[in-house]
Formats: sequence, structure tokens, C-alpha cells
Amino acid sequence: MAREDDLELSDEEQGESKGGSKKLIIIIAAIVVLSLAVGAGGYFAFGPDSGESTEVAGKTAGEEGDASGEEGDADEGAEPKDKREAIYVAIPDSILVQIQGKKKSRMLQVKVTLLVRSTDAEKAAKKHMPLIKNNLLMYFSSANSEELLTGDGKLKLRTGSLKVVQDLLKEQTGKKHVEQILFTGFVMQ
Repeated sequence: MAREDDLELSDEEQGESKGGSKKLIIIIAAIVVLSLAVGAGGYFAFGPDSGESTEVAGKTAGEEGDASGEEGDADEGAEPKDKREAIYVAIPDSILVQIQGKKKSRMLQVKVTLLVRSTDAEKAAKKHMPLIKNNLLMYFSSANSEELLTGDGKLKLRTGSLKVVQDLLKEQTGKKHVEQILFTGFVMQ
């Protein structure tokens, strides 16, 4: 009988060790899944899409700078654009518009800041701020909500809004003044 009790105990111990190893496998699987989720989140947050957007924005800004240099803007000066100090002109209040989509309309709220490189450009942007805000409001309201769900759609909206502001300032002052449009807030519901 003593031998049967020993066998029974050893079977129970074996059952506990099997249950323990099952728990260990579940814990390891949970850690692996969590690691993959964190890695995927990091990839989407800081992955190639964010790098491509920066490169395209840099090329756009450089191309615009080259074009404005050919026109002989007075605010270009003798200093290259890269060495002049950046001045940020925030548009007061967010721009809030309703945009259409295929299935439903959505609300878009964008906080915009203009990047300029001279005090003359800063003064011009501030002087014509109501006109700039109006034209951006009209431009944003023509956007498509499905396109804005992608990074490329947001980039297209940003480059289009840069053209809108540069065209407006060129019409009003004879110079483009604005080097970049920065979206410092972007909410779509």
C-alpha cells in the first residue's frame, strides 16, 4: 500500500508539473504577443511612413525655396535658407470644417502654424491672417475624408495648403514668404 500511495503522489506531482508548464507556456506566449504588439506600434508610429513624409516635405520646402530664390525674393537675403532662423506664426484658433466622404461626412479640426524666415514675412503673414485663414478654411472643406485617413492624404492636404497660402501672399505682397505649413493639431471625427 505504501507503494501505491507513493505512486499516487508522484502522479499528482506530475500533474502539477504539467499544469505549471502549461501556465509557463501561456505566460511566454502572452509576452511574445505583447512584444509583437509593442513592436508593431513602434513601427507604425516611427516607421518608414513618418520618414517618407519628412523627406517629401523637405524636398517640397527645398523646391519651393529654389523657386523663390530664382524670383529674387528680398527676404531671401545673402544667407541661405538653412542658416536663417525659423520664425513660427501660429494661426489663432483651430480651423474647423465639415468634410464629405463616400459614406458619411466628418468634422475636421486642424491647428496650423506657418514657417517663415524673416520678420518681413512674419509681418506679412500676420497682416493677412484673416485672408489666410479664410482660404485655408475653403481649401480644407473641399477635402475628402477617406483620403485624409492615410498619411499620403494628409501630406497632400499640407502641400496643397502651402500652395494656397503662398499664392495668396504672392498676390497680396508680391512674395511667397511662407516656406512650410505645419499641422500642429489634426483631429478628424
